Amino acid sequence: MAKDRRDSRTLDLLAMTVEVPHVPRFDDSDIRAARLDARIAKAVGKTLKDAASGGTTRPDVAKAMSTYLGETITRATLDAYAAESKADHTISLVRAMALMEATKDYRLLGLIADDLGLAIVPRQYEPAIREAVLAETVEDMQAELASLRRARKASR
Repeated sequence: MAKDRRDSRTLDLLAMTVEVPHVPRFDDSDIRAARLDARIAKAVGKTLKDAASGGTTRPDVAKAMSTYLGETITRATLDAYAAESKADHTISLVRAMALMEATKDYRLLGLIADDLGLAIVPRQYEPAIREAVLAETVEDMQAELASLRRARKASR
């Protein structure tokens, strides 16, 4: 019988899998609306619908939100937040936080960030982002320094 000659100390790069973080977002078609308050209502409705398909009913969500906030949230309140026709019942930021906590669905936060031109990333990547911003700043400064040196040498 032949002896297995594979090196057990070397990683098999082809067998490796890398888990890429995924920031969940709403599908644009699910929240398309002319007004921001209507988009938010659609997002709340989609969040509640997806929670229900996962086994968490609107009364369950209302109860969890009530516990989180220390105030009473009813199913009717959630229904109003999810209704585009009730523009005067747009969910507040505090209650949106409670909704996200109750459903563990953070797409609403992504919607807010996207509208502001921002991105949501896991906190663990914050140092890498800061490093990239600093590296870009250093490159810009080095380019400016080189330009100033060339200008100085040309003026001699």
